[in-house]
Amino acid sequence: MLVRSLTFVALLLVVVPNAAAQVTLMGRVTDAVTGETLPAATVQIDGSFTGTITNAEGDYELAVDSLPVTLLVRYIGYETTRRAIEAGASPMQDIQLTSVAVQMDELVVSSEDPAPGIMQRVIERKQQWWPSLET
Repeated sequence: MLVRSLTFVALLLVVVPNAAAQVTLMGRVTDAVTGETLPAATVQIDGSFTGTITNAEGDYELAVDSLPVTLLVRYIGYETTRRAIEAGASPMQDIQLTSVAVQMDELVVSSEDPAPGIMQRVIERKQQWWPSLET
């Protein structure tokens, strides 16, 4: 009887840690309209520093301690997406991101080199503070 009890306890010690083992979520991040993959998109567990980056094909793998979790997916030029993954959900989680237009101020490009003007202002100001130097 003692041997059976010890065997049962040993079996529990082997099975219980496996039940609490990590879950590996995996999938592909793509553009919602074109279906193109998005390499170097970030996939992060919301509220933590745990995350990964998609590879050249837009694929990712992310080990999480337990479910449920919320994934935070970001890519430059796309709307940030949150995806709640519930316990019992498939570990395959493909995510589609929607592009967004970003409004920026006008940008002027010229062939003029700004360095001489900057240096001229530095030299002029140097004349102002030079007399106050003690060493």
